[in-house]
Amino acid sequence: SKNLLEMTAVMDKRKASDELQVAAISALAATADIKAIEVLVENIKSRSEVVAEACIAALGHFGNKVAVPGLIEMFEESNSPRIQGMVQLALGQIADDKAAVFLLENRPRVADELYVRTSWLIACGIAQLSEAYTQVADTAMFGSDFNKHDDADASRNNEYELRGAAALSLGLFAKPAACVTLSKCLQETIASEELISYIATALGMIGTDKAASVLLDNADQFNYSATSRRGFATALGMCTNEKAS
Repeated sequence: SKNLLEMTAVMDKRKASDELQVAAISALAATADIKAIEVLVENIKSRSEVVAEACIAALGHFGNKVAVPGLIEMFEESNSPRIQGMVQLALGQIADDKAAVFLLENRPRVADELYVRTSWLIACGIAQLSEAYTQVADTAMFGSDFNKHDDADASRNNEYELRGAAALSLGLFAKPAACVTLSKCLQETIASEELISYIATALGMIGTDKAASVLLDNADQFNYSATSRRGFATALGMCTNEKAS
């Protein structure tokens, strides 16, 4: 750990390549040394966005609340949707009270970049933020118009990435109600193959017998494209259900 700490400092001063700095940071993160957190927080503001991203991912992997103030500061100062999204994911992994409050108080707007919005949805699932569950479920069902919907016609099939992220977040929440919502999403008259793939994977993440039954009952629906078949196969591999096997 000591050698890696010194290497990271020297590389930064000598402006080493992004690849070398990321390799050192990744190795440092793997040591799980508490001293490494300080170095990683310092390097969040690296001149290189690639190095900053590696630090943010490492801090999320550590899961130590010491990193939360630095991550929040980075989110507020950065104009990069990629950095902001990664910070949200890291905060979701840490999931202490301060991280949870920040995520809930900084719900993305419809005008925000897609990566920020999808990352927030996934972060809520990782952190198990019950206060965000309804919004996540409604986004999976209705996309951006979840506040306006009167019926299923309000759903947005072209928002498969946003709705797909919400579906995966439901898979992380793994509640019985999540399985019901995902099942309803499959009943849409026209659902894109990408969205169907995300829904299948989310059901596999839940992994219960009920989720496996939904997958098997809708097997024909997953057979329309290679994309949906991949999601279906991935989901079956996650299930411990004998019929799914």
